[in-house]
Amino acid sequence: MPSCVEHNSNLWVVSISFFSCGVSTVHSIL
Repeated sequence: MPSCVEHNSNLWVVSISFFSCGVSTVHSIL
């Protein structure tokens, strides 16, 4: 399972990572 925070270089990458993590969490709950 990929970590929610992998690359802290760009805010864009962090946003994508958090979005992906959130979607994965929602799918897991549902």
